[in-house]
Amino acid sequence: MKKSLLALSAIATIASSGFGTAFAATTTSNNEEAAKNTLQNYLTAAEAGDINQLIASVNDTRMPQSRLGADYQQTLSLPSNQLVQYKITGSNSDNSGGFFFNTNLKFKDGHTVDYAYDVVQDNNSWKVLIENAPVTPQSSAFNTAGAAAPQLSVSPMSAPQIGTWNWSVANDPAHGGGGWFYSNATFTANASGTNIQTLNLQQRSEYMPNVSADITYEIAQHHTILPDTVWGTIDVAGNYWGSGVLRYIYGSGTLSNCQVAFRVNDGITDDSFGEVYDGQR
Repeated sequence: MKKSLLALSAIATIASSGFGTAFAATTTSNNEEAAKNTLQNYLTAAEAGDINQLIASVNDTRMPQSRLGADYQQTLSLPSNQLVQYKITGSNSDNSGGFFFNTNLKFKDGHTVDYAYDVVQDNNSWKVLIENAPVTPQSSAFNTAGAAAPQLSVSPMSAPQIGTWNWSVANDPAHGGGGWFYSNATFTANASGTNIQTLNLQQRSEYMPNVSADITYEIAQHHTILPDTVWGTIDVAGNYWGSGVLRYIYGSGTLSNCQVAFRVNDGITDDSFGEVYDGQR
């Protein structure tokens, strides 16, 4: 009798273990299918230009959700951001409860991209995660461009002007702030092949002179359904108001459809406006 009980116990243990493994596998499979459906809805919305469905399916960490609609409407006007075909080619766990899905994407301008989307749980819903890769900015302490320039638009520069910006931004999500802001017009970075782009800028903190502005500037391709492609970046700390200051951004290669991107780092409202030039003054 004792042997029979031991045998039954062993069978029960094996059965329980097998059931647990099967249950876990089923749960993982169901989660992966749900995550894949979210990605399919996201990419199908991108093909259709359905901005509301894009926003419903995404966790885009580049800016508050309240600003995504206007931003996506602008970026989707570029053929390079208009998805015309996609294929999901594989998947694997991201080791944090989500899933990576390998995709092949084709855009209206003819270029293709192979990209692995991370689909994650966000408040019990599956979301496609879009976030820019970490970039270490140049420090303006090692980027001096000589003495402060005269007031903007007064002193001509020998290098061609390729873009402008004008922002007054509160780094407060309640007021639409936080995250990245982008200039409207696009330009080609480094068309001259000098590997230097010059910023002629003014910036200030709302609490100047007691508090200094702290702003990160990037020259980047801003995408809708992919992270930004960054040509170069720099942190500029200090109040430069009433006269421009020159700062150089260094990069390599030519990159089309670029914008000047701007992020406030000091947690308050900063103002900034200026011009970007291809090459060195």
